Amino acid sequence: GGTEFTNFLQDGVFNMNTGCQCGVNITSPIDTISEFRLVKDNFSAKYPLSGSANMMVETKSGSNEFHGAAYEYLRNDVFDARNFFDGSTKAPLRQNIFGFTVGGPIKKNKTFFLVAEDWRKRSVGTTLRGAFPDSAIRSGDLTNSGTLGAGGLKLDASSIAIENQLHPGVQCVLNATHLNPACFDPNSVALMNKFWPQPNNPSGGFLNYLNNGAEIFPQRDDTYRIDQYFSERFTLMGRVSYETATDTPAAETWNGLVGPNIGQKIKTTGFNALLRFTANLSPRTINQVTYAQTYDKPRLGVTNGTLPDGVSLQLPYKDQNPLVPNISISGNWQGLGAYSLPVTASDGEGTFSDDFTHVAGSHVLQAGVLYIFGIKRQNFYSNTHGSYSFSGVHSNDPMADYLLGLDSSFYQASAQREGYYHYKQLETYFQDDWKVNKRLTLNLGVREVWYSPDTISNQPWTDFNPTTYSLAAAPAVQPNGNFVTNAAGVPLNAAGQPVPNFLTNGLSFAGKGGTPDGIYKSQIWNLGPRIGFAYDVFGDGRTSIRGGGGIGYSRVPFSNYASLNN
Repeated sequence: GGTEFTNFLQDGVFNMNTGCQCGVNITSPIDTISEFRLVKDNFSAKYPLSGSANMMVETKSGSNEFHGAAYEYLRNDVFDARNFFDGSTKAPLRQNIFGFTVGGPIKKNKTFFLVAEDWRKRSVGTTLRGAFPDSAIRSGDLTNSGTLGAGGLKLDASSIAIENQLHPGVQCVLNATHLNPACFDPNSVALMNKFWPQPNNPSGGFLNYLNNGAEIFPQRDDTYRIDQYFSERFTLMGRVSYETATDTPAAETWNGLVGPNIGQKIKTTGFNALLRFTANLSPRTINQVTYAQTYDKPRLGVTNGTLPDGVSLQLPYKDQNPLVPNISISGNWQGLGAYSLPVTASDGEGTFSDDFTHVAGSHVLQAGVLYIFGIKRQNFYSNTHGSYSFSGVHSNDPMADYLLGLDSSFYQASAQREGYYHYKQLETYFQDDWKVNKRLTLNLGVREVWYSPDTISNQPWTDFNPTTYSLAAAPAVQPNGNFVTNAAGVPLNAAGQPVPNFLTNGLSFAGKGGTPDGIYKSQIWNLGPRIGFAYDVFGDGRTSIRGGGGIGYSRVPFSNYASLNN
């Protein structure tokens, strides 16, 4: 399965991005970890939120004695050999991981603390290669463009009409390999001059540019833990972990770019905290009550992506945050673009759980309940900056199409929308670990999992329902792709009747007309039985056979994130 089927736990509480069920909120520094466990495949029904592996980290606590440590881990390219693909320059590497931990008593035998600070500073060399127009191409000579089609440069009829209108009396195609720079689109030239570097790697052939920059990863983790022993029977533990991580590549790699003149920055803050009360009700009975809160907040943006002076794009919709448009050039030429950036998100949840354990003779009985309330806030990946494609269909060379401003297709989203998505989750379990005799142990359990549909609190959204689609409400289409319309411009169906509301034909609106808030109704009963055994073959504790099986469930977010623009 995918990453959404692996569960990460920090002190037993959820520690993952809830929007995609991927990535962790907090990366625990090594010096704060007291125990690490990986439970794979045949695991107990007590483990939640997973159809695959559970990766669990337990943090350290303070003690009756003061203890502390400081550390520094160093890596540097001085100690490294040169990568063959780096060319003549060794890729830079600077890595420092340093920090400290300190723990001890606040009150002897009663109250203990642990504080840890961890800093990571990494600068890792990257080797990015791409193709950019050289000086000859920038002056109109496409002899060595690498993407010039058979027969050389030649304009199609529609492009001839456009160029005659823009440049009357000017010959734009001088011959099979040369364009007249007087016909270059000024926006194309301005974008090229600002964002596309001159080639620096002639030995690379078509991939004539090499970016040997560095990707920079600063990170900081803060961990604070308090343990309060009210008595031998009752304890309270609280922990707060906070993380800030930034990723600044050598180029805008989010959009597949390699040039250094436009970049990106990803900053993510993460939080994971819990409060846990443990009651030893008797020598054979323990109960734990836990409340936890966790989130991460990614912020992804473009640096140096504003339009050059003098560039004026005729966009159908106003760009609320004007940045460079997305430019795609066929033939593996480097393009451009801020894509759908900036993107901001906040994915988090509150969890409540109760876990009960009782030892009854040869049985260890466990039961519990887990409730989750999750929320995701994110703007949708809407390209409001415009997206142009250049394929070579107009001039027989995609780079020539770009220089002349003759795009093959254009797309723009009208607005950047934001959704507030909510979901709930309820899980209960029962587990019996039964030592049948000295040689055989059985693990018998079952877990019930209920997931609510994801809902959106501040945006209406729709989904297509084929059972409500009506051919009578669909407009008829002409062979040229246009609708059949009446004199007033209203689309007509195949019978010649007006269908003014055809845009909503077959659409179900969330929370309206009997459609649930989350579009679909979730299944209530999702039982996950778990069974396992361990058998001592010869009774001497040296040879054993283990096995088992079970069913687990994981939450996969519904497609309402993509449906927000529907």
